[in-house]
Amino acid sequence: MTKTTGLIALVLMGLSVLIWFQFNEPVQEETMNLSLSELNLSDITALKVEGKYSVSLERRGSDWFLKNGRRADSNVVQKSLNAIKRLDFSELITSQQEKFKELKVDEAQGTRVLAYSGSQVVADFVIGSAGAGGANIRSGSNVYAMKGMFPGTFSRPLGAWADRRLMRAEASDVSKVEIQLEGEEAIVLLPSEDEVPVWSLSDPSVLPTDFQFDALTARSVVKTVLGLSVREFVEGSKQGSEAFSQADQIVVYFKDKSRET
Repeated sequence: MTKTTGLIALVLMGLSVLIWFQFNEPVQEETMNLSLSELNLSDITALKVEGKYSVSLERRGSDWFLKNGRRADSNVVQKSLNAIKRLDFSELITSQQEKFKELKVDEAQGTRVLAYSGSQVVADFVIGSAGAGGANIRSGSNVYAMKGMFPGTFSRPLGAWADRRLMRAEASDVSKVEIQLEGEEAIVLLPSEDEVPVWSLSDPSVLPTDFQFDALTARSVVKTVLGLSVREFVEGSKQGSEAFSQADQIVVYFKDKSRET
């Protein structure tokens, strides 16, 4: 009986050690391998956010675009990509699925983020509830605490991702600016070939009698036009170009003939 008892105790001890390794060691390996600090951001070609504000973005060359074809704000996209690279899954909170809802990392409440390199998913995680210092993040079946990470970095309205600049151009890119006020003769501004263009009238006779052209005002007008940005996007508007047929118009022509006015 003594030998049998000792053998049983030895077997149980061996099983205990095996079970300990099975339940503890894999978590350590997974935690270490989940760091995305080595991720090459230039390899990321698409970004998808699922949740309250869903959005899909894709990279074309050096620029990012929304699914509807509108150009995305490169600064906003880069901020999100940098946040992905800073992810460090080292502080494990729980692996119990029943707690996912409480931490808001479940499918119904969480914000899921997927980054792609071609067709390959290189990052996939869910951001849940946030506190003063960061948020809960789920990767697979594990939930981690992440400092400095917040849902708003990814969960934002569609318009917040869009590039609000009306045009991407510098004064040196412009060949002429045409200002057409309703019922009046068009005013055409031309730039000099200087590094900082000096603007002049193509036809000085359009000036009223005894009026003198102000080149500084002309430069200010061009600068304002090139710096225009959208305050709000009106999606699904039924107004066509005919609605603006009687409006004043400003037309910008580019030196690069491939660019539309």
